[in-house]
Amino acid sequence: MRIALITTPARTRKVNYVLPSGVIALAAHLERAGHEVIVVDNALERMPLQTLASKAAALAPDLIGISGIITAYAHIIDLSREMRKALPSTPLVLGGQVGINNAGNCFTHMPIDFLVHGYGEIALEKIVRHLSGQIRKEQIPGISFRNGNDVITNPGREYYRHIDDRPIPAYHLVDMDHYTNALHGAKSGEFVFNGNRLPLKEPRILPVFGTLGCTDRCAFCVHEQEFVGIKFVSNQVLIDHLKFLNKTYGINIFNMGEEMFISSLKRAQEFNALMKEHLPGCYWMSTTRADSVTPGMIAELKTGNCIGLLWGYESGSQAMLNLMNKRMTVETNNRAYRLARDAGYYSTTTLMIGNAGETNLTVKETIASIHETGMDRGAVFLAAAYPGGRTWDWAVERGIIADTHQYLLSVSDKDAADFTVNLTPYPDFVLKAWQMLVNYALEREARVKNPQHPIIPNFKRGRKNYIRMVLRDIGLKHLLPWMIDAYFVLYGLRSRLYETQRDRRFAVRADAKGALLPDHFIKGAIQRYLSEEELDQLWKSEAPRVHSLSP
Repeated sequence: MRIALITTPARTRKVNYVLPSGVIALAAHLERAGHEVIVVDNALERMPLQTLASKAAALAPDLIGISGIITAYAHIIDLSREMRKALPSTPLVLGGQVGINNAGNCFTHMPIDFLVHGYGEIALEKIVRHLSGQIRKEQIPGISFRNGNDVITNPGREYYRHIDDRPIPAYHLVDMDHYTNALHGAKSGEFVFNGNRLPLKEPRILPVFGTLGCTDRCAFCVHEQEFVGIKFVSNQVLIDHLKFLNKTYGINIFNMGEEMFISSLKRAQEFNALMKEHLPGCYWMSTTRADSVTPGMIAELKTGNCIGLLWGYESGSQAMLNLMNKRMTVETNNRAYRLARDAGYYSTTTLMIGNAGETNLTVKETIASIHETGMDRGAVFLAAAYPGGRTWDWAVERGIIADTHQYLLSVSDKDAADFTVNLTPYPDFVLKAWQMLVNYALEREARVKNPQHPIIPNFKRGRKNYIRMVLRDIGLKHLLPWMIDAYFVLYGLRSRLYETQRDRRFAVRADAKGALLPDHFIKGAIQRYLSEEELDQLWKSEAPRVHSLSP
């Protein structure tokens, strides 16, 4: 069969430098099964939708696959409708994070025929076999499809027997010159990347998944309900993959993911040794957890060419880390940051403000942690709710998100730092003030390290600039904190007198470990290989779910 796979931009207003790893993984699997695959990379090309639909129609595909994340929701609605106009009888298959816990909206507002849940290689190939008349769609685990006015979701999820059985992604189907030049035209010679001087003739960087999934189920993350558990590519298979990328495309900086590439000292030692043996002129960075950043781990990584460690810090409040189900302590987070920083590693943090249960005290605890560690750079996000985690389920149950379709339209094309929903009982201005104060704390630490910081008041930059900077400092250091503290004094007095409906709506309930607990908790299962016997047992033990669409 001829299959067209279409990528979608996470944000339509920005140039895409993120390799469509999921799509080219699907393409490689389908090519190995003997199918012709064409990737229409509209995340990069950004054709008008009518032009894109005409191009797809000219390919005369037997199936069209569309993939995207949740911020592409509105775009995919429009795209799927244009595709249906251009190719009225060609099956449309949707996959990716946009479909997690969102099948009703997808089938209501998109003219799709199938929705693939989780990792899609096995399921998509089986859909192709179904269209060839080889199997019934009711025999394909982990897909949803239309049946009149109902959506049928088959139980289960299938994956390879071992992750090493995956073929190398079909890099040849996308513009690798663009995706490997994400350093935006960096020049050859002594190149500074993340504070490290790298003697690279032509720096080229690429993300490579050495793992899939995650060890944890954070309340805000899709790994709670889909893409559950972690799968490790063996180090030898991985090093062969990296050697191929280095030889074929000249990649010399590898960004190793997905979420938890470095999870043990043993794995780090093995991978580091292979990199030093086979790719001594290449560099790499890794995702990890703070509790994996130990003196022994740092000492091992310093013997090789690891140039960065990345992990989610999220909050300096233990209460908030517990509510997020992070399985982490503030002390461990802070120790990891200091270890990485003192070893000369680029360590940027992600901080989330305004999650369910956030208070003025928990924000002050985060600011205190910033000053305690000397944290001087990080991205400060306002918490949002997306399908796939318990934060979303809680917000929908409580009516904080009353209309999921309209909400997903509103968050489409938005950045993570944009304000999308208020998950606290406090006014919106409080959340925005918290974000400003946390950013200011990071800025103050950056000033300590850099006396020439551009936001430090300095007469040499002009009197008006100096006055503006002084007034800004007064506002952020004194006036804004005083205003927020005054608000919470009044809020506390009122809450002692009576409880409002808003207070009750935003009340949080926690499990025994302190994690946010919605009334109807959804826990996803690990996607794995299913033998014929296990498939037979699956059909006998679990019935398909039926969701009726609104007429």
